Amino acid sequence: MGKIKFYHISGITALIIAACSAIFSVYGLSTLFAGSKFAVIIMASALELGKILSVSMIYNYAKKLPKLIRKYLTTAVIVLMIITSIGVGGYLTNAYQQSSDAVNTTTTAQNYNTDQQNLILDEINNLKQQIADDVARKDTLNKQRDAQETRLNQAQTALNRRMQTEARNDIKLSDDEIKNVGQRISDNYKTIAEKNAELKTLKGESFKIREDDRKIDVGPLRYLSKIFKQSMDSIVIILILILVLVFDPLAIVLWFSTNAIAKAEKGKEDRKKPKIKDGEVIQLPNTVEGFKDYMRRMFALFKSQKNKDNPK
Repeated sequence: MGKIKFYHISGITALIIAACSAIFSVYGLSTLFAGSKFAVIIMASALELGKILSVSMIYNYAKKLPKLIRKYLTTAVIVLMIITSIGVGGYLTNAYQQSSDAVNTTTTAQNYNTDQQNLILDEINNLKQQIADDVARKDTLNKQRDAQETRLNQAQTALNRRMQTEARNDIKLSDDEIKNVGQRISDNYKTIAEKNAELKTLKGESFKIREDDRKIDVGPLRYLSKIFKQSMDSIVIILILILVLVFDPLAIVLWFSTNAIAKAEKGKEDRKKPKIKDGEVIQLPNTVEGFKDYMRRMFALFKSQKNKDNPK
């Protein structure tokens, strides 16, 4: 087994990135054309393979290819990179959309819950104000009734029947109004108790909504949204654009680089091989290093002679 070299690692890395990019792109494109999902997967996979082969062909055989074919392959690679990037963007957008829908659902529910709580609090405050007004009215009526009682006593002392009748009628009206105000105060207290029970239920629901919202895995997005004071959708769009710009282009550049390094390494190895001219006399070595060089030269001579004896 040969020694693993750097261009082997770079090639494997490029293929892994290209494979991930292809998988995400194929999935993203299949969601865009869901009517023929299986056919789109086959087509997109074939195009991804053709793109990698085209890159190798352009680099290694650029001088041997006709100019028109070379231009077409270069254009095809660029177009396929754009298509792949669109597919990756579609995949990432679709992945985020699921979380976004969940966040929007909980946000809507939380906003509705908050609005309901505010309405109930406003109703409770209005009821409390009505109670305060009724209590003040009741105090006024009680004072008025006390004055009417005094007037009745004075009328009875003066034996003034007309004044007595008027005083008794006023007292009756005051008693009825005091009773009505008292009943209204009692009803308002009862309504406040019911509203407080509704408010307690809403607060419990609000706590549950917040717990469900925390379970949605968009914590880093919320953090970035607070830092940059932008909506989560805006943050996601920027992240998707960054990923799209470096994902597939990085795979292509790495694959170009791998071909370049491999070609350079091969040329370096060829230069290290000993060259033996025809008729050259090889002296026997007298050192270990000389023996190694002798064996290399003998192998090269044997290979050269074999090629002459068996021409293609």
